[in-house]
Amino acid sequence: MSFESNHTVVGDVALETIVRRRKPVWGRLELSPLERDANYARGVNYAGEMEYIAIAVNNVWGGRAKDGGSVTSYEAIGYHAGADRMILGAIESGCAVFAYCDDGWRRVTL
Repeated sequence: MSFESNHTVVGDVALETIVRRRKPVWGRLELSPLERDANYARGVNYAGEMEYIAIAVNNVWGGRAKDGGSVTSYEAIGYHAGADRMILGAIESGCAVFAYCDDGWRRVTL
């Protein structure tokens, strides 16, 4: 079952816009290149396992697995270090990613 079969998607939104809408309470932690690569690889892995990833209005993500299960996370994109790299890896690997915005659901693009 696709995301669009259950939700109305009103357009697109850039990943950068989603990252910026959630400001960290303290300064953003800088990741080492190895940590950045590991988070990106996690997103590539999710792309193979997930039907889609959905990002809530508070930037916390979850999704539906291809086997019918669901994944929930407490990581907020733009708040937790590396979560944006994970989403980038998923998008670039072909996973459908959606974010809830003020006017409804939008497909996240680069």
